[in-house]
Amino acid sequence: MDTGTSRSCHTRVVRAPAHRSLPPARSGTIAHVHEDTSPPFRVVAPEAVVADAVDAGYQPPVPRVRALATGDRPVLVRCHSPASDGGWHGQGAQRREELAETLALVSVYAWAGARLFATSHPHAAGQALDMVASIRGTRPPAVARRGLA
Repeated sequence: MDTGTSRSCHTRVVRAPAHRSLPPARSGTIAHVHEDTSPPFRVVAPEAVVADAVDAGYQPPVPRVRALATGDRPVLVRCHSPASDGGWHGQGAQRREELAETLALVSVYAWAGARLFATSHPHAAGQALDMVASIRGTRPPAVARRGLA
């Protein structure tokens, strides 16, 4: 007879019944949350004039954008050089640098409170604004990844 020095180890596995599952998501739930909570970011053409917006100018200092954003009117930041011709300019590395600069500016100014962005890279700027909104928690991410380890 054993005096109790050895222990038996039992693992209990609990499985949900096959017929039980999570209820399906209601149609339109995510879109509704996105519409109600996302900041109204908008990308406009480099030369655009937006009525009822404060134009902070070309690459203003971030503290100035923060101060303007505390007001009642949306802040317009120009991330496009007034000297450029309105499209891609330069070759290869210069084009990539211009795009990287624009994305960095848009991201920082969005975080600082700007809502309108004048740039010649509207698609890339829109993606950067979606990323900022997702990081801030004001918009659900486009794709959720689990188990990244």
